[in-house]
Amino acid sequence: MSDPTIQRVHFRFRLGEWTLFEAGRDMLVRPFEHADLEKNGRSAPEPSVDPPDGVDGVFVASMPTESPLRRIQIGGKSIRYVPEQFDRYFIEIGGTFAEYFSRFSAKSRSTLSRKIRRFAAKSGGEIDLREYKSPQEMSEYYRLARGVSAETYQELMFDMGLPTGEVFQRGMVAAAEHDSVRGYVLFFHGKPIAYLYCPVRDGVLLYQCVGHLRQFSDLSPGTVLLLLALERLHQEARFSLFDFTEGGQAGRGGHKEFFATRSHRCANVYYLRRSLSNLLLVVAHTLTDWLSGSVGRFLTFIGLKARVKRVMRAVRARLSR
Repeated sequence: MSDPTIQRVHFRFRLGEWTLFEAGRDMLVRPFEHADLEKNGRSAPEPSVDPPDGVDGVFVASMPTESPLRRIQIGGKSIRYVPEQFDRYFIEIGGTFAEYFSRFSAKSRSTLSRKIRRFAAKSGGEIDLREYKSPQEMSEYYRLARGVSAETYQELMFDMGLPTGEVFQRGMVAAAEHDSVRGYVLFFHGKPIAYLYCPVRDGVLLYQCVGHLRQFSDLSPGTVLLLLALERLHQEARFSLFDFTEGGQAGRGGHKEFFATRSHRCANVYYLRRSLSNLLLVVAHTLTDWLSGSVGRFLTFIGLKARVKRVMRAVRARLSR
C-alpha cells in the first residue's frame, strides 16, 4: 500500500485541447490502490473530509464508486469536488493470447488481423517490436521512446508524453532492477514510430505512457504495438492484470473499452478545505468545463469540430517548436 503524500495538485482550465491557465493547491494525495476495487459497491465516498493542517485538501485518485456523484457538495469542513467520473478498464492476462483474442467478434478479429498483416507487409514481411525490461536496456529504451514522445500530439497538446529528467530515468532503472517495468518500441524500417511504457505497481501493469508518430497513423501503429505487447505478456504469464488506468465516460472508453475484459466505475475526488477561494475555484472550473463542452458540441453541430481540432494541433505543434 502506498502512503499518502503531500503534492501540488493542478486544476487545469481548458477550452477544448487548449489549457487557458491552471490553479494549484497543496493536497494530501492518496494514490489509487488496486485493493480498493474489492470495495467497489460496498462503500461510498464520504460527503466531507476534514483536511489535515498544512494542506489545502485531500485528493483521492480513482476512488471506486457505486453510483454517479454530485459534482460539488459542501459539508462539514470541506468541499467535495468530483470533476471526473469514468470507467477504469482492465485486461485479465490469465490463459493464452488466443483465448483472449477469441473474445472479440469475428468482424473485430478480422479487422485486427488485417491491420497486423498490413503493417507486416509494409514493413517488408516482419514486424520489429522490441521489449525492454532490464536495467541495462532502460537507457536505450528511454532514448528511443523520448524521440517518439516528443513528436506525439499527447505531448504537444497535453504535456502527457514520457516524462523528462534524471529523476524519472533513475526511477525506470530502479524499477527494472526489481523486474517492475516493461517498455516497448515499434519500428518501421528501422525507425522508432511508437512506444508504450508500463511500470508495475502492486503486481499490476499500468498503461502509463503511449504514443506514435502521426505521419504513420494510417498503419495503425498503436493498435499493432498493443496487440503484440499483449501477446508477449500472455506468453510471459508473469502478470495477471493490465490496467488501462483512467478511461472515459461509460460507453465512450474508445480503444481501452474495446480491448478491456472488465471495468470498474471510478471518480477522482477532491476534498478541498471549505473556504470562499476554494468554492470560487471549483465553480470556475465547472463553468469552464461546461463552456468547453458547449463549444465542442456547437462545432460538432455545424460540422467544424474536426477541422478546428486539426488547426489547433498544428498551431500548438508549431508553437512548441
